[in-house]
Amino acid sequence: MRAPRRLLRAISASVSLAAVFAVAAPAAGADPYYVPTHLPRHYQLLVAAGPYTKGEYAGMSTIGYVRDNTDQPNVDVADEPELEVLTHTHGSCCYYDLTTRERPIRIRGHRGTTAKLVDGSAEYGQVIVWEERPGVKIEVASVWSLPHGQLKDVAEDVATVSERYWRRLVVGTTLIPSEGALRRRPRRVLDQGTAAGHAWVFRARIPRGWPLGWYDFRVPCPELSYRGRRILSRWECELWPGLWRLLDDQIFVYGVFPSLRVGRVRIRDQGNADDRGVVVPTHVVTDGKRRFTFYVAAMPRDTCWVTIERVKSRRLLAGAGPGYDAERKRCSPAGMP
Repeated sequence: MRAPRRLLRAISASVSLAAVFAVAAPAAGADPYYVPTHLPRHYQLLVAAGPYTKGEYAGMSTIGYVRDNTDQPNVDVADEPELEVLTHTHGSCCYYDLTTRERPIRIRGHRGTTAKLVDGSAEYGQVIVWEERPGVKIEVASVWSLPHGQLKDVAEDVATVSERYWRRLVVGTTLIPSEGALRRRPRRVLDQGTAAGHAWVFRARIPRGWPLGWYDFRVPCPELSYRGRRILSRWECELWPGLWRLLDDQIFVYGVFPSLRVGRVRIRDQGNADDRGVVVPTHVVTDGKRRFTFYVAAMPRDTCWVTIERVKSRRLLAGAGPGYDAERKRCSPAGMP
């Protein structure tokens, strides 16, 4: 099941999740939402989704985890779940339906099945499936890594959370908002100025109710307004450190750094060796635990590919260039990509 890259927060594997998730029976008539109460070492929450209301997976909800690769610092955290607990409430099953080497297993006092996951002739993981109660089936799957004994331990210790808590999990782990949700977010002015005699305003769109809890991975998103036009894109909520944008024929460079205490930054045109650059302040937005550092600069119209660096240390932080065909063509004589 594919999911966009998300900002993750590690959970200590030695800590029981039962207290964290406030385990409780679902209200009468409500769909149950099952989560693991213990995780294998170095696993952390990635995403919660569902229940889906239409299509092949109607009635399914899922919560997924990935390894944090603490012992492999040069390996990125996976984009997709490596461990999932999926709840099926319409009696249908299963998401991971391509299996081999099925055999019976007993889970939580219920008869179930364990099997290997296959892609063609290649085995790539394993799954355990059982009916928890009439009409409710649970699927616990591991992609690539988890030994069978640990997967069985996860399955044995699943428990329900309240519908309210589940909804908050789904919202908090949805890093890329819908267009409607993004436009409904409150705005905070971070910086403003003039370019070519016209005013511009740089804002952050703050997630509603932010933060909802330790599981809230959402981030503030940049918004730029100039001469009655605006750039506000849900895809810019992924913490881009450097963005080169053209708004009403005016070039702006802006971005967001997570966690860093940056101070001022210098934005310099790579194609101009004599360019001293534009120096601008940075602006911090915080949810009380995490820090996001924003910056913006109006640039000369002949600006091409730029570097963004700290003023004091001259440390390179990011680079950015035009994402428009006409602008790339204009910049190509400078020898840039």
